[in-house]
Amino acid sequence: RGLSYSLSAACATSAHCIGAAADLIRHGAQDVMFAGGGEELHWTMSVMFDAMGALSTGFNDRPAVASRPYDAQRDGFVIGSGGGMLVLEDYDHAIARGARIHAELLGYGVTSDGADMVAPSGEGAVRCMHMAMQGLTQPIDYLNTHGTSTPLGDVTELGAVREVF
Repeated sequence: RGLSYSLSAACATSAHCIGAAADLIRHGAQDVMFAGGGEELHWTMSVMFDAMGALSTGFNDRPAVASRPYDAQRDGFVIGSGGGMLVLEDYDHAIARGARIHAELLGYGVTSDGADMVAPSGEGAVRCMHMAMQGLTQPIDYLNTHGTSTPLGDVTELGAVREVF
């Protein structure tokens, strides 16, 4: 029972769903939300990412090492199907029912630099991290990166992380 809708934001869809759910809880619209996403592989996705030059080509015969974010020998990602969900809950609601709390989501940001699907400028990532950290007084325990293993994307993302931290 309660609110239900879906978002579409390319690779950031699941993260946006989690942020939107947290906002709904923060504003009192819901006490508990299931948020996340999934993707069923369709051949058109493979063709599209291959045409963009984003897929790994040098390690496909060794799946355990094929997708290697931030590695010096990275050459793209390996496409596949998958999904994941988080249960987000109002803190007081969770305490009242004796829930085991695994983590707190204290910040979230959503931006786009609009530069290129596989060659972002990094400016949007910098703004996004600043938004997520706005008002925080505690050290950050977890940083969720995109980590596509693409030669240009990883460098740009790490540059944004360095700029913020």
